[in-house]
Amino acid sequence: MNELRVIGVTYDCLINILNDHDDKITTRELNESLKEETHSNKCSYIDIIEKKDVGRATCYISHCWDNAFIEIVSICREYQAKTTGKRQYFWLDFLTQNQHVDYNWSPEELKSALGKIIKLTNNFLLILSPWPSPLSLVRSWCIFELYTAIRVNAKISIKMPHSHMLQFANELQNDFHTVITNLSGISVQDSFATIENDKVAIVDAIKHDDGFYHLSVVAEQEFLNWSVDAGKSVFGKQSKYSSDVFIEWSAFAANLSMLLNHVSTNSKEAMKLAEKAIALSSNEIELQRTAYQAMGKAHGKLENYDKAIEYFSKAKNVGSDDIDFIISVEAELGIIHYNKCDYKMALDLCQNVIKQSDKNDKRHFIALNYCALCYEELGNFDAAEKYHLKAFDICKKQILPKILQLAEEYDKVGIFYLKYADYTTAEAMFRKAFELRDTHLLGSHPHKGDSLKNIAQVKFGSCKYNDAQQFLKKSQEMYGKVFGDHHIKIVEVYNLIGLVCCAQGRVEKASNMFSKAMKIQKSSKKSDERLYKWENVKNIGLLELCKGNWNEACKYLQEGLKISYQFSDHLSLSVAENEMLLGDAYFELEIFDEAMKLYEHSLKLRENKLKPYHIDIIKIHCRTAKVLHRKGELKFSLKSCSDSLDILQTKFGNENILVADLLFLRGQLAHDMKNYKESMEYFESCLEIRKSILPHEHLDIADVYNYMSLVCLNTGDAPKYLKYHRKSIDIQQEDNPN
Repeated sequence: MNELRVIGVTYDCLINILNDHDDKITTRELNESLKEETHSNKCSYIDIIEKKDVGRATCYISHCWDNAFIEIVSICREYQAKTTGKRQYFWLDFLTQNQHVDYNWSPEELKSALGKIIKLTNNFLLILSPWPSPLSLVRSWCIFELYTAIRVNAKISIKMPHSHMLQFANELQNDFHTVITNLSGISVQDSFATIENDKVAIVDAIKHDDGFYHLSVVAEQEFLNWSVDAGKSVFGKQSKYSSDVFIEWSAFAANLSMLLNHVSTNSKEAMKLAEKAIALSSNEIELQRTAYQAMGKAHGKLENYDKAIEYFSKAKNVGSDDIDFIISVEAELGIIHYNKCDYKMALDLCQNVIKQSDKNDKRHFIALNYCALCYEELGNFDAAEKYHLKAFDICKKQILPKILQLAEEYDKVGIFYLKYADYTTAEAMFRKAFELRDTHLLGSHPHKGDSLKNIAQVKFGSCKYNDAQQFLKKSQEMYGKVFGDHHIKIVEVYNLIGLVCCAQGRVEKASNMFSKAMKIQKSSKKSDERLYKWENVKNIGLLELCKGNWNEACKYLQEGLKISYQFSDHLSLSVAENEMLLGDAYFELEIFDEAMKLYEHSLKLRENKLKPYHIDIIKIHCRTAKVLHRKGELKFSLKSCSDSLDILQTKFGNENILVADLLFLRGQLAHDMKNYKESMEYFESCLEIRKSILPHEHLDIADVYNYMSLVCLNTGDAPKYLKYHRKSIDIQQEDNPN
């Protein structure tokens, strides 16, 4: 392999080269000219220039060969000026590399050679030109150079030639969305190179690292961060521009504020820019409304919903003659009202957006999704399904340009059906999403991990615990490859594995999973501290329930309930879950009245959000039937149990653990009413389901054998009594030898 040398040239050398050529010459044209100068020696250009202009490279320049050479020189001059007292040596491929040699690198050689140079120079400078279509975002070599700089942790700088900054500033003044679009969607697979084999080698090198996701996300963030910094720099120099060139600084400040809101979490800085925009807007209506819109976005990001509504409403009133602007503001207001849990107002606004916008309009699509979410929160399953499917249908018709958005829609619809326990449809949607992502996203990607985790949740809901474990393991591996082992996505997987293990009665493994999740949470930044704290406390309470430590379970679940009461209405089902578990602890402590109060309130919350006969509603009916049984109210218990059992068996057949629980209770009731034959039939049916779903050593299986032995004792069947009694004892001893 021909080694690449870590040597560069001075700014003075670049000036000399420029002086010898036309000002408009491109790097490609210059390279051909320099190749003629070095043809007789078959060497690199750096070998024939004065040694005083050559030194160990301190800055790697990433550029496109179709860029004007004068742009490179001007940026190097600026870079040198900022490092006064230290001479810089710039590494440029066409000067340092021998252009008479065919390198013909393998992917590994390519990665090693480039990585060595960029790591040793440690300063990576990418030239972003021209605007609005920077070549560095579509050229294979530029993308690979940036990927390598990210991989070796080099200091990355992005510079745009002054000749293009004015156009960038004008575009940012008019619409920040255009800036985001121009700097997004980096894909080495869709890039191009002068020599096709170069692109093949580059794609293979990144594929070998499983680095496609890392490249697209980190690189895109680098460019978007640059856009904010560049915008702030332009705004800071506003006095240098004449009013003829750039006059409406209010619009610029407003759009810069909205760009900052989109790119970073620094919403307070975005708010300051919005305040400047309002101050600069004077009485210009168009400027005022954009400034108010920016302030509304900043307050929305900070969850100051009342203030956000105030400023969006001001924007709407100022811009009342512009229908297109009104649609945008009403879409924003709809989202704010949804986040504020004012679902009816959010619905009115989103439905108005739908009426006034075209089906191909992005705002129409967003409004459909938010209508669906509002109807979900209001418990209107049919309307929610209708709007979800409308949005899904629009997305399917735009399949070619937005294939990965279609995968997101499959996910959204799948999550909707999962929430309402339609596991068959949900799984079909999640598998479609995974197929699209697996086909169109090369290498490991978190969205693939999301699909696998979603399928696992379907398996968990339908009591296929071993399948759930397998999909969660695959999801964990996918997230681990992308993020490492200490990301919040891994926490979600650990918690889900813990819940599956609790359902299987594998308390030790569940405890281990929950502990791992908590350890990662403590060392990472959390988007919602209360939610994670609640989940941790609730999971410890669940563990104590599984262990039979009822008082300890009560303590943790009571603490969890206090935290959950601080949640917004969006999370009321989390409150209902906590109340149900605390009710279970009181039930085991035989504090039946308290258990019943908690079950009734949990039921009320679920009935407000879920369709009738949802499995989570049946869970509460099952528990209230158990309380009535323990209180001796057998007839009421029998009716509640029988009704719930009929609904569940119709929906799930005998493939759900809750069916087994109801069959067990039905057997207990028949036993207490001395209907021993009927009782044994229920216990046998329960045993068959539990053995098919749960591990053989699970205590719920021991419970069934214990009751079967009691039936045999009451019917005088001593051999069977001893047989079932021994099986129950064996399982209990296997679960706890002490």
